[in-house]
Amino acid sequence: MKLFFLWWLLLFSYSTAVGQNSNEESLKHRLTTVKEDTARVNALMDLGFFYAFRYPDTAVTYGMQGLQLAQKIGYKLGKAGSLSILCLS
Repeated sequence: MKLFFLWWLLLFSYSTAVGQNSNEESLKHRLTTVKEDTARVNALMDLGFFYAFRYPDTAVTYGMQGLQLAQKIGYKLGKAGSLSILCLS
């Protein structure tokens, strides 16, 4: 029973790690396909939140880009989200 539990735990942790990598690639791909509007700010925020606790310096980069674009287009929710990323990182 213990061996089965260890095997299951190992399998679950591997699938979670693999799923995170594809999520990262998906977020980066989305960033390349959206225009300079609220969708791009949202994509930048999603990437910023993804990296906030893994690579804070990368999260700050995405947060700053999102903040600048949100200010440029007057997207208040994007400004708030981008500032949240900067606070977390």
